[in-house]
Amino acid sequence: MPRRDLLPALALALPLEKLVLVAALAWMHATPLDAGSALAALGETGAALLLLAVAARTPHGAPARRAARGVAWLLVIGTWLAVAPWGFAGTVVPLALVWSLTTSPAILTTAASQSELLVPLLAWLTGLPAVLAVAMGLASALRPLAGRVTWTAARSGAVAAAGLGLLAASLLPLPGHLLAGPALLAALGDGGPAADRATAADPAAERELSGPSVPRRVAAAPVRDVLVVVLESVRWEPQSPFVRDFPDALHFERVYAHQARSVKTLEALLFGIYPSLAPETAAFSIGQYAVDSDGALPSLLRAHGFGTSYLGAMDLRFENYKRALEASGMDRIERVTGDRTLTWGVPARRVFARAAETLAAGRAAGQRQLVVAWTTECHRPYDSAASAGTSGSDRDRYHACQASLADALRELVDDLAAAGALRDTMVVAFGDHGQLFPEDRGGEPVYGQNVREQALRVPLLLWAPDGLRAGVATPDRRLFQLVDVPATIAAATGVGAPDGWVGRDLLDPAEPGRGFVVLASLLDGATLGVVEASGHKVATSRDGGVVAYDLVHDPEEKQPLPQNGVAAERARARMRSYRAVADARWSSRVNPSVAQERTFRGAALDRFGRVGVCLHATTDAASGAVRYSPSDLRRCRKGKVRQRELVRSLQADVLAAASALRVELELRLDDAAPGAARAPRTLVRLGERDDLVAAELRPEHGAWQTVRVTVPVSDELRARLRAAPAGTVDLGITPIDAALPFSLASIHLDVVTP
Repeated sequence: MPRRDLLPALALALPLEKLVLVAALAWMHATPLDAGSALAALGETGAALLLLAVAARTPHGAPARRAARGVAWLLVIGTWLAVAPWGFAGTVVPLALVWSLTTSPAILTTAASQSELLVPLLAWLTGLPAVLAVAMGLASALRPLAGRVTWTAARSGAVAAAGLGLLAASLLPLPGHLLAGPALLAALGDGGPAADRATAADPAAERELSGPSVPRRVAAAPVRDVLVVVLESVRWEPQSPFVRDFPDALHFERVYAHQARSVKTLEALLFGIYPSLAPETAAFSIGQYAVDSDGALPSLLRAHGFGTSYLGAMDLRFENYKRALEASGMDRIERVTGDRTLTWGVPARRVFARAAETLAAGRAAGQRQLVVAWTTECHRPYDSAASAGTSGSDRDRYHACQASLADALRELVDDLAAAGALRDTMVVAFGDHGQLFPEDRGGEPVYGQNVREQALRVPLLLWAPDGLRAGVATPDRRLFQLVDVPATIAAATGVGAPDGWVGRDLLDPAEPGRGFVVLASLLDGATLGVVEASGHKVATSRDGGVVAYDLVHDPEEKQPLPQNGVAAERARARMRSYRAVADARWSSRVNPSVAQERTFRGAALDRFGRVGVCLHATTDAASGAVRYSPSDLRRCRKGKVRQRELVRSLQADVLAAASALRVELELRLDDAAPGAARAPRTLVRLGERDDLVAAELRPEHGAWQTVRVTVPVSDELRARLRAAPAGTVDLGITPIDAALPFSLASIHLDVVTP
């Protein structure tokens, strides 16, 4: 096609892309085509008219034409990157999430092996050239008319189209997919139109969501070790081996994941709070949260002498797992490898073998252990140790995978029992979320898009010494959610759950369970569900209304109940309460009272902040000082300074008016550096930059010394802090820049003002 027609073709591609989106939503998600659908492309039509006028009234090569062509390319490509996954998922998808998913080899392998995923993926990749080809044909057909379009007429038409679009949006009950502008901006942001974030309308629901109704307890005879086994994509179903078998375990039958997305379960397990509701999960930006202030599970147990290990089959870069695990204070973070690799990693038996080795090594060293073993064997496409190379349906391979995974778990538990470890070890195994098949989800292409039972109800099995399980029935039919697991671990180990956690103790006979749980969809922030202890379930529907089910008599959600306005409003109030509680925890994880502390001495050093993964901290009960020793983990041999830091998140408004921050440490070198070429130093940073302020230490060991470091607050940092006064900035302190043991008696901070 002649080059002069490229701009008209790009202009016409814009409304065509919008019409493709409307058709995809109608075809794949049963979105009704109504009067509003006819107005879907008005905004894009207005933009197209302006670009067509430029094409008609400016000569080829003119600066205005080149600029218009560049703008058109940006609009066409940007719109397609947003609308293609939007049409597939049924809601706006953050572009950062799209990038992370489509660059994962496991995701691409999964899509290539599943026709219902491969066809939309190929349509996405080839759709834009097809749209451009159609647009070029239209541009050629309309070329005789182009010369008759005046600039005034085009401008008037664009204004009229935009005005009609706004009028339609205000007067007609337009579906959310027609509001292109805000939705496309959301795709560039954190993912989707803002859902109802009104203040919680039900104070009682907010209290229910904020923590247990009974006093927290700790075990009188704590367990020594804890093994957490996460069963990828294992859903609750009556004939599952995780429901039918394992008679020696406590079975909790009414446990729900928060979302059908593994990283959300990781957030709940690590931090003891409801996972963030943003589709762009908090794990992607975990550095902005003071995650230790409410006591992340690994750092909480590390402070009490535990070794903490995450052993997983999945690539640690996926969904930013590694950074989230590091931020939580996990000692060892290991991707388990082996001779045989499936789509998503090694089979579960290899992961379980590493878990058993880690527990045994900790027992031999006299150190208590928290071990998280995360399997991936039952992730789609279900190429498990049992089903690899097996023909048949997805459901057949999934069931074969569950059987194989159950056999591997049985072997692990039997081996621990034979070694005598189960006498003082708690093992908890659960599905990170469920799984939906096409026949389960009424044509929904993404299994986490909705809040159906099969996607979110999971089995939970627990082995514990007799003293801990006394008074707990099996099967246990109380209502729980996965955020209750870390609270149960904290109680069983004798450590106790921090006040900021929202979980309940599954092993406490006095705990009545939750009155209700709130479920969230994978991508659509407006789709929530409420399951009550009675079995009544209410979920928001695509038309803005609600749909209800009686799970006692209709566990597969086949027959919606008649509309009940009272029940619907109660569910909406609980959804708003849940959003308020979850958002409050993730908007600022800084405890206001702790945030104002300036002096940390003795046992209070535990409250200072995160301890680098390459440091082990133990408290001297006699002196109150904390002794830090370098870790022997392989990754710690590289000598990265930040891995030996103590990090505290400071409120931005504290530093916005400051000129500097003065740090004073009372420390002692507990060993000399053999043959050191220079004296050891204390390093301090403020913010994420690598600019470090250093102070030399006296090289003698065994004597206490005071070191003072003043860190300037740069103009650039001060401007950023003033722009976001509710945010935080990290203060990183490396007490000694060499891999040597040392002790800290106190840390004191002073804000210096001009």
